[in-house]
Amino acid sequence: MVVAHLPLVLAQSEEILVHRDADVGQVVGEATAIVVDNHYPASTDQQWVVAFWHHPPYSRGSHNSDSFGDSYGRMVMMRENIVPTLEAGGADLLLSGHSHDYERSYPISGVWGYGKAPNHKVPSFEQLETDGKILDTGSGDPDGDGPYLDDGGIFIVLGHGGAKLGGYGLHPVMRYREVEHGSCLLTVDGGTLTVENLRSDGTISDRFQVLDGDERTVEAGG
Repeated sequence: MVVAHLPLVLAQSEEILVHRDADVGQVVGEATAIVVDNHYPASTDQQWVVAFWHHPPYSRGSHNSDSFGDSYGRMVMMRENIVPTLEAGGADLLLSGHSHDYERSYPISGVWGYGKAPNHKVPSFEQLETDGKILDTGSGDPDGDGPYLDDGGIFIVLGHGGAKLGGYGLHPVMRYREVEHGSCLLTVDGGTLTVENLRSDGTISDRFQVLDGDERTVEAGG
């Protein structure tokens, strides 16, 4: 079992690959895309892949990822230039900061390439669901409507560690959002990945699990 307290600590083992790459040079255009293509694994033996960087591709926290005028366009460029590579490499959990709140997506895939340049605004939840980009509309809570299957990626904005909080509202890809200080606890136990949002007062306000293929088979078979 691997337990990591995010964003302070991230761990590696045979079960989990933590990969930080894009956005390191504050430029997320063609040059950074080449770096990611060259270094991000096209495939891996690890059950889980976690990627993390600074600028969120999806956010309506204290920054708006659908506006190229916000943060010099870095959030838009992350979404349009980098996310496709991360998804192709099988990333399960994709973490970022920058926006000062907590935002957590549904399992999604292919939410890029929409709209006109330079904003490439992400459409409504209803449109994304119709297009098959929202892969599961549940909560992922094992004590609620059940864990997610390991399809697509889940994006989390972890900008709620200590700075002044704020936001515009709920982004179309997001399942949950709150404006409370806290951090996240990531637990990997074989084929089960669990993420919990821990508020500064000790309350768990959001919790979800993801099951990989082997774990699904065991659960289905009893």
